[in-house]
Amino acid sequence: MKKILLLSFALLSSFLMQAQVPEFYNTFASNLNNNYPLQSSTYRKAQWIFGPNEFNAGGTGIGSAAYFGNISKIFIKMGTGVSSNPYTNFTISLSQNVGTSLSFGNTPGGSYNFVTGMTTMFFQASGFALTGAAASSWYGINLNGSFPYNPNLSLVLEIKVSGGLGNSLSLTNGALQDRMFGGFASTVGTTASGKLNFGFNMIATPLPVNLASFTGEKASTCDNLQWTTSDEQNCDYFNLQHGIDGIHFTNIAKVNTKAENGNSSSTLNYEFNYSSPKAGHNYYRLEQVDIDGKASILGNIIDLERDETGNSISVYPNPASDIIHAEVYCKGNYQIHLSIIDVKGKVIRETKVAGQQGLNSLQMNLDQIEAGNYILKVSDKHGMNISRKFLKK
Repeated sequence: MKKILLLSFALLSSFLMQAQVPEFYNTFASNLNNNYPLQSSTYRKAQWIFGPNEFNAGGTGIGSAAYFGNISKIFIKMGTGVSSNPYTNFTISLSQNVGTSLSFGNTPGGSYNFVTGMTTMFFQASGFALTGAAASSWYGINLNGSFPYNPNLSLVLEIKVSGGLGNSLSLTNGALQDRMFGGFASTVGTTASGKLNFGFNMIATPLPVNLASFTGEKASTCDNLQWTTSDEQNCDYFNLQHGIDGIHFTNIAKVNTKAENGNSSSTLNYEFNYSSPKAGHNYYRLEQVDIDGKASILGNIIDLERDETGNSISVYPNPASDIIHAEVYCKGNYQIHLSIIDVKGKVIRETKVAGQQGLNSLQMNLDQIEAGNYILKVSDKHGMNISRKFLKK
Protein backbone atom coordinates (compact mmCIF):
# COMPACT_ATOMS: atom_id res chain seq x y z
CA MET A 1 0.00 0.00 0.00
CA LYS A 2 2.83 2.39 0.86
CA LYS A 3 4.47 1.73 -2.51
CA ILE A 4 1.17 2.41 -4.29
CA LEU A 5 0.77 5.73 -2.45
CA LEU A 6 4.33 6.75 -3.28
CA LEU A 7 3.81 5.82 -6.93
CA SER A 8 0.53 7.76 -7.04
CA PHE A 9 2.22 10.79 -5.48
CA ALA A 10 5.06 10.61 -8.00
CA LEU A 11 2.61 10.41 -10.90
CA LEU A 12 0.61 13.33 -9.53
CA SER A 13 3.76 15.41 -9.05
CA SER A 14 4.83 14.63 -12.60
CA PHE A 15 1.42 15.66 -13.90
CA LEU A 16 1.47 18.94 -11.99
CA MET A 17 4.94 19.71 -13.32
CA GLN A 18 3.80 19.07 -16.89
CA ALA A 19 0.46 20.89 -16.50
CA GLN A 20 1.77 24.19 -15.09
CA VAL A 21 0.29 27.30 -16.68
CA PRO A 22 1.55 30.90 -16.43
CA GLU A 23 -0.36 33.52 -14.49
CA PHE A 24 -0.31 35.83 -17.55
CA TYR A 25 0.50 34.97 -21.16
CA ASN A 26 0.07 36.05 -24.78
CA THR A 27 -1.93 34.25 -27.45
CA PHE A 28 -0.81 36.27 -30.45
CA ALA A 29 2.84 36.00 -31.43
CA SER A 30 3.73 37.87 -34.60
CA ASN A 31 6.61 36.57 -36.68
CA LEU A 32 7.54 40.20 -37.44
CA ASN A 33 8.47 40.98 -33.84
CA ASN A 34 11.54 38.80 -33.47
CA ASN A 35 15.13 38.13 -34.43
CA TYR A 36 15.80 34.40 -34.69
CA PRO A 37 18.96 33.49 -36.62
CA LEU A 38 18.39 29.74 -36.80
CA GLN A 39 21.43 27.48 -36.92
CA SER A 40 23.73 30.50 -36.70
CA SER A 41 27.22 29.80 -35.39
CA THR A 42 27.66 33.55 -34.83
CA TYR A 43 24.33 34.43 -33.20
CA ARG A 44 23.25 31.64 -30.90
CA LYS A 45 20.37 33.60 -29.47
CA ALA A 46 16.89 34.77 -30.33
CA GLN A 47 14.93 37.85 -29.25
CA TRP A 48 11.22 38.58 -29.24
CA ILE A 49 9.31 41.82 -28.61
CA PHE A 50 5.92 41.58 -26.89
CA GLY A 51 3.77 44.69 -27.07
CA PRO A 52 2.25 46.78 -24.27
CA ASN A 53 -0.71 45.21 -22.44
CA GLU A 54 -0.27 41.95 -24.40
CA PHE A 55 -0.42 39.63 -21.38
CA ASN A 56 -3.66 38.52 -19.74
CA ALA A 57 -4.75 35.67 -17.47
CA GLY A 58 -6.53 33.96 -20.40
CA GLY A 59 -4.20 35.10 -23.18
CA THR A 60 -4.01 38.45 -25.01
CA GLY A 61 -7.12 40.53 -24.26
CA ILE A 62 -8.84 37.74 -22.28
CA GLY A 63 -9.24 37.87 -18.50
CA SER A 64 -7.43 40.10 -16.02
CA ALA A 65 -4.43 42.03 -17.36
CA ALA A 66 -0.88 41.87 -16.06
CA TYR A 67 -0.17 44.65 -13.59
CA PHE A 68 2.83 46.66 -12.39
CA GLY A 69 4.96 44.20 -10.47
CA ASN A 70 7.94 41.87 -10.57
CA ILE A 71 8.27 38.88 -12.92
CA SER A 72 9.52 35.92 -10.90
CA LYS A 73 9.05 33.01 -13.32
CA ILE A 74 8.75 32.76 -17.10
CA PHE A 75 6.96 30.19 -19.27
CA ILE A 76 7.66 29.15 -22.87
CA LYS A 77 5.15 27.20 -24.98
CA MET A 78 6.94 24.18 -26.36
CA GLY A 79 6.68 23.01 -29.96
CA THR A 80 5.22 19.88 -31.45
CA GLY A 81 8.69 18.32 -31.14
CA VAL A 82 10.87 18.77 -28.07
CA SER A 83 14.56 18.17 -27.48
CA SER A 84 15.76 18.33 -23.89
CA ASN A 85 19.45 18.12 -24.81
CA PRO A 86 21.80 19.75 -22.27
CA TYR A 87 22.74 23.32 -23.11
CA THR A 88 25.94 25.14 -22.24
CA ASN A 89 25.61 28.68 -20.85
CA PHE A 90 21.84 28.81 -21.20
CA THR A 91 20.90 32.46 -20.57
CA ILE A 92 17.54 34.25 -20.38
CA SER A 93 17.44 38.05 -20.37
CA LEU A 94 14.62 40.61 -20.22
CA SER A 95 14.35 44.30 -21.01
CA GLN A 96 11.80 47.09 -21.45
CA ASN A 97 14.24 49.68 -22.78
CA VAL A 98 12.49 49.79 -26.19
CA GLY A 99 9.55 51.79 -24.82
CA THR A 100 6.46 50.87 -26.84
CA SER A 101 8.37 49.82 -29.96
CA LEU A 102 7.18 46.63 -31.68
CA SER A 103 9.91 46.30 -34.29
CA PHE A 104 13.62 45.54 -34.46
CA GLY A 105 13.82 47.61 -37.63
CA ASN A 106 14.80 46.52 -41.12
CA THR A 107 18.04 44.53 -41.19
CA PRO A 108 19.77 42.82 -44.13
CA GLY A 109 20.11 39.05 -44.26
CA GLY A 110 22.91 37.77 -42.07
CA SER A 111 22.81 40.88 -39.89
CA TYR A 112 20.59 41.13 -36.82
CA ASN A 113 19.55 44.32 -35.06
CA PHE A 114 19.43 42.94 -31.53
CA VAL A 115 18.26 44.98 -28.55
CA THR A 116 21.15 45.87 -26.24
CA GLY A 117 21.16 46.58 -22.52
CA MET A 118 19.35 43.34 -21.65
CA THR A 119 19.14 42.28 -17.99
CA THR A 120 20.22 38.66 -17.41
CA MET A 121 17.57 36.96 -15.26
CA PHE A 122 18.57 33.29 -15.59
CA PHE A 123 22.00 31.78 -16.15
CA GLN A 124 23.08 28.15 -16.16
CA ALA A 125 26.81 27.64 -16.74
CA SER A 126 26.61 24.10 -18.07
CA GLY A 127 24.44 21.05 -18.35
CA PHE A 128 21.05 22.80 -18.42
CA ALA A 129 18.30 20.69 -20.00
CA LEU A 130 14.60 21.24 -20.61
CA THR A 131 13.77 18.58 -18.06
CA GLY A 132 10.11 17.56 -18.15
CA ALA A 133 9.33 19.64 -21.24
CA ALA A 134 6.40 18.15 -23.17
CA ALA A 135 5.25 18.88 -26.72
CA SER A 136 2.66 21.69 -27.03
CA SER A 137 2.83 22.40 -23.28
CA TRP A 138 4.07 25.27 -21.13
CA TYR A 139 7.56 24.94 -19.65
CA GLY A 140 8.34 27.10 -16.61
CA ILE A 141 11.72 28.43 -15.49
CA ASN A 142 12.25 30.14 -12.12
CA LEU A 143 14.36 33.26 -12.56
CA ASN A 144 17.44 33.93 -10.45
CA GLY A 145 15.87 37.22 -9.36
CA SER A 146 12.77 39.32 -10.02
CA PHE A 147 12.33 41.65 -13.00
CA PRO A 148 10.29 44.89 -12.56
CA TYR A 149 7.51 44.92 -15.18
CA ASN A 150 5.52 47.87 -16.56
CA PRO A 151 2.52 46.58 -18.56
CA ASN A 152 2.39 49.76 -20.63
CA LEU A 153 5.79 49.14 -22.19
CA SER A 154 6.94 46.45 -24.60
CA LEU A 155 8.83 43.50 -23.12
CA VAL A 156 11.88 42.02 -24.86
CA LEU A 157 12.81 38.38 -24.24
CA GLU A 158 16.22 36.98 -25.16
CA ILE A 159 17.20 33.31 -24.99
CA LYS A 160 20.85 32.51 -25.65
CA VAL A 161 23.05 29.42 -25.66
CA SER A 162 26.72 28.82 -26.36
CA GLY A 163 29.02 25.85 -26.56
CA GLY A 164 29.41 22.89 -28.86
CA LEU A 165 27.31 21.33 -31.58
CA GLY A 166 23.70 20.76 -30.59
CA ASN A 167 23.39 23.88 -28.48
CA SER A 168 21.70 26.14 -31.04
CA LEU A 169 18.17 27.43 -30.65
CA SER A 170 15.57 26.17 -33.05
CA LEU A 171 11.91 26.57 -33.79
CA THR A 172 9.29 24.11 -34.85
CA ASN A 173 6.97 24.72 -37.77
CA GLY A 174 4.19 22.25 -37.04
CA ALA A 175 0.50 22.46 -37.78
CA LEU A 176 -0.07 24.67 -34.75
CA GLN A 177 1.28 28.18 -34.30
CA ASP A 178 5.06 28.01 -34.22
CA ARG A 179 6.82 27.62 -30.88
CA MET A 180 10.39 27.76 -29.72
CA PHE A 181 12.00 24.49 -28.59
CA GLY A 182 15.46 23.16 -27.80
CA GLY A 183 17.89 21.19 -29.91
CA PHE A 184 19.91 21.86 -33.04
CA ALA A 185 17.78 23.20 -35.93
CA SER A 186 17.89 21.07 -39.05
CA THR A 187 14.93 20.37 -41.32
CA VAL A 188 12.35 21.05 -38.64
CA GLY A 189 13.65 24.51 -37.93
CA THR A 190 14.54 25.88 -41.33
CA THR A 191 11.02 27.01 -42.24
CA ALA A 192 10.02 28.27 -38.82
CA SER A 193 8.58 31.77 -38.68
CA GLY A 194 9.84 32.63 -35.22
CA LYS A 195 6.49 32.89 -33.43
CA LEU A 196 6.52 32.31 -29.70
CA ASN A 197 3.94 32.07 -26.96
CA PHE A 198 5.38 33.43 -23.74
CA GLY A 199 4.07 33.96 -20.22
CA PHE A 200 5.12 34.72 -16.65
CA ASN A 201 4.17 34.75 -12.98
CA MET A 202 4.37 37.96 -10.97
CA ILE A 203 4.81 39.32 -7.47
CA ALA A 204 2.61 42.38 -6.97
CA THR A 205 4.30 45.71 -6.21
CA PRO A 206 1.77 48.23 -4.79
CA LEU A 207 2.18 51.78 -6.11
CA PRO A 208 1.73 54.82 -3.81
CA VAL A 209 -0.74 56.38 -6.29
CA ASN A 210 -3.70 54.71 -7.97
CA LEU A 211 -3.81 56.31 -11.42
CA ALA A 212 -7.38 56.09 -12.72
CA SER A 213 -6.57 57.55 -16.16
CA PHE A 214 -3.86 59.32 -18.15
CA THR A 215 -4.95 60.78 -21.49
CA GLY A 216 -3.75 63.26 -24.07
CA GLU A 217 -5.13 65.08 -27.07
CA LYS A 218 -3.77 67.43 -29.69
CA ALA A 219 -4.90 71.03 -30.01
CA SER A 220 -3.84 73.39 -32.79
CA THR A 221 -0.56 74.49 -31.20
CA CYS A 222 -0.21 72.40 -28.04
CA ASP A 223 -0.76 68.96 -26.55
CA ASN A 224 -3.20 68.72 -23.64
CA LEU A 225 -2.38 66.07 -21.00
CA GLN A 226 -4.85 65.06 -18.31
CA TRP A 227 -4.69 62.53 -15.50
CA THR A 228 -6.90 61.44 -12.62
CA THR A 229 -5.99 59.70 -9.38
CA SER A 230 -8.40 57.83 -7.12
CA ASP A 231 -6.01 57.29 -4.22
CA GLU A 232 -2.72 58.94 -3.19
CA GLN A 233 -0.45 57.96 -0.31
CA ASN A 234 2.61 59.99 0.74
CA CYS A 235 2.60 61.81 -2.64
CA ASP A 236 4.59 65.02 -3.14
CA TYR A 237 4.37 65.88 -6.87
CA PHE A 238 4.21 64.57 -10.45
CA ASN A 239 6.77 64.99 -13.22
CA LEU A 240 5.20 65.12 -16.67
CA GLN A 241 7.85 63.80 -19.08
CA HIS A 242 8.26 64.16 -22.83
CA GLY A 243 10.33 62.25 -25.40
CA ILE A 244 10.51 61.70 -29.14
CA ASP A 245 11.61 58.03 -29.24
CA GLY A 246 9.52 56.42 -26.49
CA ILE A 247 12.69 55.49 -24.56
CA HIS A 248 14.42 58.69 -23.44
CA PHE A 249 12.35 61.27 -21.54
CA THR A 250 12.93 64.69 -20.01
CA ASN A 251 10.82 66.53 -17.44
CA ILE A 252 8.65 69.27 -18.95
CA ALA A 253 6.46 70.09 -15.96
CA LYS A 254 6.37 69.63 -12.19
CA VAL A 255 2.79 69.43 -10.92
CA ASN A 256 2.29 69.42 -7.17
CA THR A 257 -0.16 66.99 -5.64
CA LYS A 258 -3.64 68.22 -4.76
CA ALA A 259 -3.80 65.73 -1.90
CA GLU A 260 -3.68 67.33 1.54
CA ASN A 261 -0.37 66.36 3.18
CA GLY A 262 0.15 63.97 0.26
CA ASN A 263 -2.74 61.67 1.18
CA SER A 264 -6.16 61.35 -0.38
CA SER A 265 -8.81 58.71 -1.06
CA SER A 266 -10.88 61.05 -3.28
CA THR A 267 -10.78 61.59 -7.04
CA LEU A 268 -8.27 64.29 -8.01
CA ASN A 269 -7.91 65.72 -11.52
CA TYR A 270 -4.77 67.21 -13.09
CA GLU A 271 -4.06 68.93 -16.41
CA PHE A 272 -1.13 70.44 -18.29
CA ASN A 273 -0.79 72.00 -21.77
CA TYR A 274 2.56 71.43 -23.47
CA SER A 275 3.16 74.28 -25.92
CA SER A 276 6.24 72.86 -27.72
CA PRO A 277 5.29 69.56 -29.41
CA LYS A 278 7.64 68.43 -32.18
CA ALA A 279 6.98 67.26 -35.71
CA GLY A 280 6.84 63.47 -35.51
CA HIS A 281 6.17 61.42 -32.37
CA ASN A 282 5.55 63.14 -29.04
CA TYR A 283 5.62 60.60 -26.21
CA TYR A 284 4.41 61.51 -22.73
CA ARG A 285 4.64 59.61 -19.48
CA LEU A 286 3.95 60.39 -15.84
CA GLU A 287 6.34 60.06 -12.91
CA GLN A 288 5.14 60.30 -9.32
CA VAL A 289 7.51 61.35 -6.52
CA ASP A 290 6.91 60.53 -2.84
CA ILE A 291 7.47 62.91 0.03
CA ASP A 292 10.55 60.83 0.87
CA GLY A 293 11.89 61.28 -2.70
CA LYS A 294 11.11 57.85 -4.14
CA ALA A 295 9.96 58.02 -7.77
CA SER A 296 7.65 55.65 -9.70
CA ILE A 297 6.53 55.64 -13.33
CA LEU A 298 2.73 55.49 -13.53
CA GLY A 299 0.32 54.23 -16.15
CA ASN A 300 0.63 54.24 -19.91
CA ILE A 301 2.81 56.12 -22.38
CA ILE A 302 0.87 58.49 -24.65
CA ASP A 303 1.92 58.99 -28.28
CA LEU A 304 0.65 62.11 -30.05
CA GLU A 305 2.14 62.48 -33.53
CA ARG A 306 2.27 65.42 -35.89
CA ASP A 307 3.65 65.54 -39.41
CA GLU A 308 5.65 68.45 -40.81
CA THR A 309 2.42 70.25 -41.78
CA GLY A 310 1.02 70.00 -38.25
CA ASN A 311 -1.43 67.20 -39.03
CA SER A 312 -1.57 64.23 -36.68
CA ILE A 313 -3.20 60.83 -36.29
CA SER A 314 -3.93 58.24 -33.59
CA VAL A 315 -5.00 54.68 -34.54
CA TYR A 316 -6.81 52.26 -32.22
CA PRO A 317 -7.43 49.56 -31.12
CA ASN A 318 -4.26 47.67 -31.92
CA PRO A 319 -4.68 44.72 -32.36
CA ALA A 320 -8.07 45.32 -34.04
CA SER A 321 -10.77 42.80 -34.89
CA ASP A 322 -13.81 44.32 -36.64
CA ILE A 323 -13.14 48.04 -37.01
CA ILE A 324 -10.00 50.21 -37.02
CA HIS A 325 -10.47 53.78 -35.76
CA ALA A 326 -8.38 56.82 -36.65
CA GLU A 327 -8.39 60.14 -34.82
CA VAL A 328 -7.01 62.60 -37.40
CA TYR A 329 -6.19 66.22 -36.65
CA CYS A 330 -6.28 68.39 -39.79
CA LYS A 331 -5.19 71.99 -40.28
CA GLY A 332 -7.90 72.64 -42.88
CA ASN A 333 -11.12 71.41 -44.50
CA TYR A 334 -9.50 68.85 -46.79
CA GLN A 335 -10.62 65.58 -48.34
CA ILE A 336 -8.94 62.70 -46.52
CA HIS A 337 -7.89 59.48 -48.26
CA LEU A 338 -7.69 56.34 -46.08
CA SER A 339 -6.22 53.09 -47.34
CA ILE A 340 -5.33 49.73 -45.81
CA ILE A 341 -2.12 48.21 -47.23
CA ASP A 342 -0.84 44.66 -46.70
CA VAL A 343 2.78 43.64 -46.04
CA LYS A 344 3.40 43.25 -49.78
CA GLY A 345 2.40 46.87 -50.44
CA LYS A 346 -0.96 46.02 -52.02
CA VAL A 347 -3.89 48.33 -51.27
CA ILE A 348 -6.72 46.05 -50.17
CA ARG A 349 -9.27 48.66 -49.05
CA GLU A 350 -9.60 52.43 -49.41
CA THR A 351 -12.08 55.24 -48.98
CA LYS A 352 -12.31 59.04 -49.10
CA VAL A 353 -14.02 61.28 -46.54
CA ALA A 354 -14.55 65.02 -46.18
CA GLY A 355 -12.24 66.18 -43.42
CA GLN A 356 -12.89 69.16 -41.17
CA GLN A 357 -10.37 71.53 -39.64
CA GLY A 358 -9.56 70.13 -36.20
CA LEU A 359 -10.17 66.62 -34.91
CA ASN A 360 -11.83 64.04 -37.18
CA SER A 361 -13.02 60.65 -35.89
CA LEU A 362 -12.82 58.13 -38.75
CA GLN A 363 -13.10 54.37 -39.06
CA MET A 364 -12.73 51.54 -41.56
CA ASN A 365 -14.43 48.15 -41.50
CA LEU A 366 -12.11 45.13 -41.35
CA ASP A 367 -14.62 42.45 -42.31
CA GLN A 368 -13.35 39.87 -44.82
CA ILE A 369 -9.76 41.00 -44.20
CA GLU A 370 -7.54 38.10 -43.13
CA ALA A 371 -5.66 38.18 -39.85
CA GLY A 372 -2.18 39.67 -40.16
CA ASN A 373 -0.14 42.87 -40.14
CA TYR A 374 -1.28 45.90 -42.14
CA ILE A 375 -0.67 49.62 -42.58
CA LEU A 376 -3.35 52.29 -42.33
CA LYS A 377 -2.33 55.21 -44.55
CA VAL A 378 -3.96 58.64 -44.20
CA SER A 379 -3.22 61.33 -46.77
CA ASP A 380 -4.56 64.41 -48.54
CA LYS A 381 -3.48 66.75 -51.35
CA HIS A 382 -2.09 69.34 -48.96
CA GLY A 383 0.93 67.52 -47.58
CA MET A 384 -0.52 65.06 -45.06
CA ASN A 385 0.91 61.56 -45.54
CA ILE A 386 0.93 59.50 -42.33
CA SER A 387 1.07 55.71 -41.96
CA ARG A 388 0.38 53.50 -38.96
CA LYS A 389 1.02 49.78 -38.53
CA PHE A 390 -1.71 47.68 -36.95
CA LEU A 391 -2.57 44.06 -36.41
CA LYS A 392 -5.83 42.46 -37.60
CA LYS A 393 -6.74 39.61 -35.21
